[in-house]
Amino acid sequence: MAGGFYNSGLVRQTNAATLDIGVNYAHFENQAGGTYDLEGDGSIMNAPAYYTSFNNYGLLRKSAGSGTSTISAPLNNLNGSIEVDSGTLSLADSGSSSNGTFTVAAGAVLDLTGGSSSTWAGQVTAVAQASCR
Repeated sequence: MAGGFYNSGLVRQTNAATLDIGVNYAHFENQAGGTYDLEGDGSIMNAPAYYTSFNNYGLLRKSAGSGTSTISAPLNNLNGSIEVDSGTLSLADSGSSSNGTFTVAAGAVLDLTGGSSSTWAGQVTAVAQASCR
């Protein structure tokens, strides 16, 4: 089964639960103008599935939680923005970024690879004492 979820508004993930997009050929499309907000230490994964992805054209934000939120599904940041205001956001699967913007607040961490092989290109913006690895 294949399919997609298209967000052009606001999706709030408010706890430490995990969103599993693990169905073959499934994809989450965070469209331009859309916001996916991790408001805790929740994660996004695909287990096990083929050709799944989280495609970000809008804003992917970790706004709360002092722990780690891990995205272990292929993340394609396609002219979108990734913002980390709190805790750690780990991008732990393959993926790419084309003309994306990354903003990391003081005391927050953005782990761009999570130990995987990703391709990142575009603008990176960070404030004082931010950490990208």
